[in-house]
Amino acid sequence: MSDQSRMDGNEPEGPAATADAVVPPAPAEEPAAVSGALPPAPPAGAVPPVPPVVPGAESAVPASAPAPSSAPPVPDAAQIPGPTAQVPASDTVPPLPGSIPPAPPRQGSTWLKPFTQPVLLGALSHVGIAVGAAVVGAILLVFLVLSSASDLPSTPLGSIDDVRVDFGVLAGLLFALAAVVYGGEINGTMDAGGGLFSIGGSASIWVFPLTLTLAALVAVFWWGVRQGRTHRLPTWQHRAAYSAVVGLATGLVLLILTLVFAIRVDESSVHVLVTAAGYRVVLFSLVLVGIATHLGRWAGSVAQPGENWFRSGIRLFRALPRVAREALAYAAFGGALFAVLGAVFGVIGSWQTLGVGSIALGLLGLLNMAPLAAVLGHLGGLTATVPGVESTFTVFKTDDPLLWIAVLAAVLLSIFVALWIGIRRPRRNGIDWASTWRLPLVVLLGWFVVGSVFFGLGVSAGARGAAFSVGIGIALWSPFVMAVWAFAVEVGAQTLPALAYGSAPQLLGALTGHSAVAAWAAGTSGTTVGADAADHSAGAVGAVPEPKPLSPAAKRGLLIGLSAVGGVAVLAIAAGIAVSVLNSSRTPEAVAQQYLDAIAAGHAEAANALVDPNVPTAQRAFLTDAVMKSASDRITDVSVEREGTGGGDSASLIVTYRLDGVKQTAQLNASKGDPEFVVLDTWKLDDSLVVPVDIQIDGQGKASVGGVELPFEFENGYGQATVPMYPGVYELSTEGSKYFALEQKALKVGSPDDSFQDLSFAPTDDLKEAVTKQVNDLVDTCLASAAADPDGCPFHAYTFDDDTKVTWTKQGEPTVEIDDRGTQVAVEGTVVGSYTEDFFGTTREQSDEDDYSMYGDIVIDGDTVKVAFDDSWW
Repeated sequence: MSDQSRMDGNEPEGPAATADAVVPPAPAEEPAAVSGALPPAPPAGAVPPVPPVVPGAESAVPASAPAPSSAPPVPDAAQIPGPTAQVPASDTVPPLPGSIPPAPPRQGSTWLKPFTQPVLLGALSHVGIAVGAAVVGAILLVFLVLSSASDLPSTPLGSIDDVRVDFGVLAGLLFALAAVVYGGEINGTMDAGGGLFSIGGSASIWVFPLTLTLAALVAVFWWGVRQGRTHRLPTWQHRAAYSAVVGLATGLVLLILTLVFAIRVDESSVHVLVTAAGYRVVLFSLVLVGIATHLGRWAGSVAQPGENWFRSGIRLFRALPRVAREALAYAAFGGALFAVLGAVFGVIGSWQTLGVGSIALGLLGLLNMAPLAAVLGHLGGLTATVPGVESTFTVFKTDDPLLWIAVLAAVLLSIFVALWIGIRRPRRNGIDWASTWRLPLVVLLGWFVVGSVFFGLGVSAGARGAAFSVGIGIALWSPFVMAVWAFAVEVGAQTLPALAYGSAPQLLGALTGHSAVAAWAAGTSGTTVGADAADHSAGAVGAVPEPKPLSPAAKRGLLIGLSAVGGVAVLAIAAGIAVSVLNSSRTPEAVAQQYLDAIAAGHAEAANALVDPNVPTAQRAFLTDAVMKSASDRITDVSVEREGTGGGDSASLIVTYRLDGVKQTAQLNASKGDPEFVVLDTWKLDDSLVVPVDIQIDGQGKASVGGVELPFEFENGYGQATVPMYPGVYELSTEGSKYFALEQKALKVGSPDDSFQDLSFAPTDDLKEAVTKQVNDLVDTCLASAAADPDGCPFHAYTFDDDTKVTWTKQGEPTVEIDDRGTQVAVEGTVVGSYTEDFFGTTREQSDEDDYSMYGDIVIDGDTVKVAFDDSWW
């Protein structure tokens, strides 16, 4: 019989097959020196017991003697022991009356007897192999980290060329990553500060590098096979104890190494600690290394003389229950397919960032990417968590149509696995619904283990008063979706082989193995394992007629049916790809980009139609194309990025653009609307980019933008206006303002976070002339008066009733000062009052000099300027 038929599990029935498949139990005890050199004895079969033979009497039994009958043989005289042989041994002599019976022999050391020095040395070497494999995996991870970092423009510590890595840091990183291979978690803490101020924080990251973890466990398994062959242990309890010790010792060694070589930085007031020491490395090493060690020793113990470890593994695989074999085959085929797809998607997605380093990332992350691609391909979901947001990804909620290739791969994989499994089962007539739950249940439990333990990435960090975590994992409902696919595979395994054999037996043999197909057709499939004997009941094979090729008409009908199904599947996948392509242009980012492009082009009315500016109609005078086209500069270099991981019915968008050479940032929120045509996404922006500009005015005057006057409101020389406008640099016009000049030539409207603008109006020369004229007119009127205290005038002289009238003259022109806002005026001047003093009949000429001051408010009404002086100062 060929090796292929043995590997496919299609050996014929009979004693020979049973002898190959059944593994004899190991003896309860055997000397250590012999246990490692001799294979287990073959099964004895139904052989009656043979009486002991007296030494020297072997020649009495001829070599050709017939097999003993069921009756016990009668020994001859030569075989009867002498009198000395009838004397009972010392331990069988009954105790004397009144004596104390001897204690039974102690059995404690008997159980430990198999753990000889070679076995213990093998356990020590096993720990070395496990730790060494983890260190080799860590070296590959270090090269990956360094190669990926070299492709990055910068790091949190600056340029990659400026980051110094000494031997201590490199050793700490190496052993930390070695612990990560077996499930360790890297933790880091930092404290810095001095005096009254200090900062501190911590961070942790965990991820299973599944490719390296599997490679390390294969090395552990291989060494277990060697140990199982050379130094066998008699029972599974001994193997379990041995494996537990190896796994626990591996975890403790890695724990000690991570503690000793932890990365520590203590410089001035900065203290940094990075290590992977923790319970996870011990726990997962105990479980993973222990299981791999136990399986390896088991495979080595059942190995036949001259059989290599690969064939031993096949024998071990064939000894498993059928549902376990089928689930493992399902996982192996799916893992290989989706590992390639995941690696390709990963390299494509990270090429722009990491360059060539993405190839190394794709190779080492094969098994990490496989569950991701498999879940998406089987229409499951992935959950991503960022601070405050949890989103779920599916092929229906992603923008990449290439992910539908994974769906096509899942369909083809399911058909292939159904054929591969079904051909290796006994032929049945119809569907055995009572057994269809087994494979889905195993797949469900397997995906729960994979999703909750091995798959995903978790990062958490915290500082004083704040904390956040980031992670990605399989959605909780995804394992149930995978179980539904497994149910379809189970049903297909019971129905598809007959259809495929009847229509294209050669193609079926090329896909699943010609020897397996021949055994299935002959009715001998699935008979090699005793645990599967129930499959060969009369209802399974005996009552099922031999499969025959389909008639030409049946083949034609089947071909038409398959073509129709295939066409529908192709159309469905094509429709899915088309929907993804269409939805890729209907994302919140695309809607925001369209909105910003309209603003950048000066199409304010189109922007209003896309997003409601949410301002009263009376205030939309500045949200017109005419106003926007009057802008000397509008937004450029527009980019939109979604904040967080995306997904869900809402999105937060970070908008960046340049205005007047300065980078501006704004945030927009979007929400999903009702789909169009059931499958096309619709998004709308909840926020507009309209900026309510608060303008503060210093001074009085008028200004307009694009022919629309700004609605200033003045009080005490100060004014303000609130105007909704789109971002831009708008030219200001001040036509019709005779007495004030606007110092700013443009109004710059930036992002909504920068909505305050200050404008200043400076008095013009016309205002100064008008105010000076009114001051001079008042002074001239007062100078014309002959009164010592002219009414309504700022100056006066001290005279008596007998004195003559006063003649006023001014000493130079008065100074006129107008404030910056053009609302008040201050006047200072000097006058001389001349008069004749009469003092009891004696007269003399007097001249009094008076420095005066005047203050007044400037009131402008159209082109009329009026100064209202405050005479309370006079």
